[in-house]
Amino acid sequence: MPSNSRYQDPAPFLLAKPGLAILARPEWLPQLTNELPADSELRAGSQANVSMLDGLEQIEKAAPENTLLLMSGNGAMAILPGIGKIRFVTGKVAILNPEAPQVRIDLQLTSGADAQKFVAACPDMKKQLISGVPFLARGMVGNLVNRVRCEATDNYVNIAADYTRDEVVNILGYALAFVPRPAALSQLPVPPPKPAPKPPQEDTPLAPSENLSTTPTQDPQTSDAGGLVPADLANEKTDGGL
Repeated sequence: MPSNSRYQDPAPFLLAKPGLAILARPEWLPQLTNELPADSELRAGSQANVSMLDGLEQIEKAAPENTLLLMSGNGAMAILPGIGKIRFVTGKVAILNPEAPQVRIDLQLTSGADAQKFVAACPDMKKQLISGVPFLARGMVGNLVNRVRCEATDNYVNIAADYTRDEVVNILGYALAFVPRPAALSQLPVPPPKPAPKPPQEDTPLAPSENLSTTPTQDPQTSDAGGLVPADLANEKTDGGL
């Protein structure tokens, strides 16, 4: 943050490697840079000197060039309508192509039967999702949800949907109002008070000049008719006037 900014955030940028910059709170930096424990699942069996930064670098390499968002997780369990409790071995969410966003969700389930059960329950899950949206936004959300496609291959489920840029901007603007504030954002420092407004400056009246005369004068070079009079006749009188 600039030093003159009203709001100061202690989170620094970590220039981890060429082309990789990370914004993190200071207390998180050791978790990113320290060597992983020997029994960490993130090592994937490697005995080399590795940290979480190495894992992030692998994600950067694996993500397509036009990736907007890439998230992954493992070992999650959920209770879904029409299915009940189901465990996901791994999962990946990706949003590709900024101009024509493509949503891709890949799920690995414990068995092919679970994958088929998930795909069979997709229509009911979409209906329940639409019905939970406030009435005024139901048409917009329903149009987006109904275009989601679910397919199963062995014990994998692939969820896909294609949208336009404006559709994604609109739905994000609506959804962000309902997203709970993360705990990390609730501990940000309080911004300093606004600076006191400057008092208005009054206009200073100009003092009259001592050399200015307040008595109107007539230009001797101008006649009553408004025409110019020759200089050598300006002060001479004739029988008919000037």
